[in-house]
Amino acid sequence: MKLRRLPETDLARIAPLAADEKRKALKSFTSGGGSWSYDPARAQNFNIVNPVSPLGLLSKRPSMEAIRKLIANRCTCDAQEDSCLEVVDLFEEWYRRNATGAVERAIPSMAIGSLGLVRYWENFFARVRDQNTFLFIDYRRQKGLTKAARKFVFSMMHQQIRVSDPDLHDASLLILQFPQWKSGRSIVDHALLDDDLYSPSELSKMIDETYAIWLDILSERKTAEPVKRVAGGFF
Repeated sequence: MKLRRLPETDLARIAPLAADEKRKALKSFTSGGGSWSYDPARAQNFNIVNPVSPLGLLSKRPSMEAIRKLIANRCTCDAQEDSCLEVVDLFEEWYRRNATGAVERAIPSMAIGSLGLVRYWENFFARVRDQNTFLFIDYRRQKGLTKAARKFVFSMMHQQIRVSDPDLHDASLLILQFPQWKSGRSIVDHALLDDDLYSPSELSKMIDETYAIWLDILSERKTAEPVKRVAGGFF
């Protein structure tokens, strides 16, 4: 049976939960947060930041108008287009106010657990508050990263960025979230302020348990499908 991977944000939300809470959350999990994603917006983060290359070269940044057109062309519905354009405008404004440049730094996805291949960072670090800072951007209005989920993400970032590369051992880690308020959406940033992180073995165990439960639930659903068809007939 093919195992459907969980989106990174959902994995981070579910993995730190106790086993019974994992099962409850996964049973209510269907299509991964909706019929569309923020991928068109995420694909433009590099263009918005326009980091200096490892060789010190700086390309001309595309205009925001060009970036918006690229996003619109990739979106498949009005709701996706409106939401993606909204968050890229917010991110561009946040970056202008808080960062003083960026440098391209390719960080590979992290293989952890028996089925885990995760990525909670961009391929650049920005100079934010006088520190070299790696970002994870959580665009969701709702069901975004909880406090425990942010700890999970920070732990992943710490291992793959700081621990894996001695040159980045003191890099700052920052999570940006885009919650919906009555007055509209805005960015809330969360910095890693302490070393209360999960160990690699704890992360691996959480991911393996999550996917074991997820596989069990998918198997239950597959078994139940023929029963529903027989009961409902073909009319």
